[in-house]
Amino acid sequence: MESQVPLRRLLLVVLAVIVAAVLYRVGGDALGWRSGYAPAPRTAALEASEAEGSADAAAEAASAATGATRDEVARERAALSDRVGEYLALRRADAWPELYELVDPSQRERVGLASFLETYGHGVLDVRRIEARALRLDPARGLASVDVHTEATLRPERLPPAFRGSLRIGSEADLQRSTDHSMVWVLHDGAWYYRLEQEILSGVDAEGRQVTGLGLPGG
Repeated sequence: MESQVPLRRLLLVVLAVIVAAVLYRVGGDALGWRSGYAPAPRTAALEASEAEGSADAAAEAASAATGATRDEVARERAALSDRVGEYLALRRADAWPELYELVDPSQRERVGLASFLETYGHGVLDVRRIEARALRLDPARGLASVDVHTEATLRPERLPPAFRGSLRIGSEADLQRSTDHSMVWVLHDGAWYYRLEQEILSGVDAEGRQVTGLGLPGG
């Protein structure tokens, strides 16, 4: 009997060791504590990747909310960019009859070609540089805004007589014009058109003066 007691104790000790080993393995696997394994450290690259993924997910959610896929938005952006490029090329060429065709059709019903050319078609500005610097698209509403930078030289002799007398030029520097303005573009029957400023539609500015095409968005 006395010899069986140490044997029973030995068996209990062995059993306790086995149970402890099993518990350690299971718990260690769950927490990443096993020998030779540790959780991957969080790096700046990993966090940037996660942030980029979150931004992509947000963009996809926004596109889904508008009913447009990312590819559809990209196609509209490309179409708008091409249309803006056409506008800029026509501005460089001073081709106002062709530019009139890019005006929002609903506004062309209010402003005829003759009135449009009376405002813009005098070749008053020689465009040295014109470029689009930002494009913001709202596909859900079929709207966009485009920031345009223009550098041009004023040709006073080409102004209508009604405006020529009121223009005061002190030096050659006064003939140099540099403007930044935001143009509104609208989607109409699958094509993009730019909108004229309200002053052009009414023919007068906020102070009641007759409008010319100098320095106005779309002009």
